[in-house]
Amino acid sequence: MSGVMSMTGSPDGPPTRTSAGLGDTGSGIHCAVGILAAIIQRQATGRGQRIDVAQQDVVVNLHRIHLREFYQTGQAGARRQSREASRPRPISSAAGHLGPTTTSTSTWPTRRCGGRSRGSSGGRSWATTRGMRTGALRVSHGDEVDALVEAWTEKHTKHEAMEKLGAAGVPCGAVLDSAEVVTNRHLIDGGMIVPIEHPQRGRMDIPGNPVRMSDSPTEVTRAPLLGEHSAEVYGKLLGFDAAAVEALKKDGVI
Repeated sequence: MSGVMSMTGSPDGPPTRTSAGLGDTGSGIHCAVGILAAIIQRQATGRGQRIDVAQQDVVVNLHRIHLREFYQTGQAGARRQSREASRPRPISSAAGHLGPTTTSTSTWPTRRCGGRSRGSSGGRSWATTRGMRTGALRVSHGDEVDALVEAWTEKHTKHEAMEKLGAAGVPCGAVLDSAEVVTNRHLIDGGMIVPIEHPQRGRMDIPGNPVRMSDSPTEVTRAPLLGEHSAEVYGKLLGFDAAAVEALKKDGVI
């Protein structure tokens, strides 16, 4: 749901997973950065603070550069060629894709989902189907699992399927593309996507800081234009007066 999967895979195929632990490991690293920053501040103020790090925010932050196609064109970024990393692969729905977890035994047995048994399709029990009683067996019968799940998901949009599966206790997330990430209400309301005013591009909604510190809020600002602060740096930090700065410009030094 951070947008990474929507950009990974063959351009004419479904999105695919990466085997790297971007959510788990990336969140741990970001959290450690926040803890270290809080310790430094505590040394100065004597106060501790709460560190809040969400996996979705972290992975949005890790691939923020790939949102550039959306900023440039207003369209979601295109998928790039890669190989499928692991099962389960993203499942097609009536509109888009979603990534359910089907290998865990705890999420597989028959339960109610959207008015019918989650674990059945066409009167056939998924929980007791030969070769699907354990996670290892379901991985080895991956093509059959995909077919069963996809037969159901194709009747729903990705968001409808996510809501139904989530209500039944199945870990599941819609595969959001870069346009959906930037306009996602959850990310906006949580402060991960924030608006800025750019002197050349106007208003832009960009990723914020995934490390939230209760006593040290972060102000997200735009990047400076090329050379925007040159006079300030040479003048205030190096002590050059306006004439010296102008001479450096004239000589092509800056």
